[in-house]
Amino acid sequence: MKKKVTAFIVRTSREGINELLVHSFAADPSLPMRLPGGGIHEQETPKQALLRELREETRLEALQSVRKLGVQTYYKPYIQADVERHDFLLRSLIELPDHWEHRVGGNGADAGAVFRFHWLNPQALTTIDEEHRRFIRPDYLPELFNK
Repeated sequence: MKKKVTAFIVRTSREGINELLVHSFAADPSLPMRLPGGGIHEQETPKQALLRELREETRLEALQSVRKLGVQTYYKPYIQADVERHDFLLRSLIELPDHWEHRVGGNGADAGAVFRFHWLNPQALTTIDEEHRRFIRPDYLPELFNK
């Protein structure tokens, strides 16, 4: 079973709208948007993996961990494996730009890829990959949907 983490990073925009951080792939913008996250190394806790993946994928470190959202278990056809995914809710401690690009660090499969980050409001969630989108619901992530 593959063990993974996902970061659900929420902010409130200057206009007072709650938004979720997503990224697209610069090399192929037609792919669905995703949330930051990745694999848990053998000696890591889910929280350690989350912080490492955030540094590698987003370069963000000034984030407040709000709570662990839950653990999801499912089969992922793309990698032909069962997945145990630990989901975390975070908020930025500083004002972040509306969009930015970052070249992924580390030595994982996505190292060197360029991710384009931006924020989505709850009405635009249909553009997110189904693997994540099915969990972006008011009962799972009320902080995104509540005003």
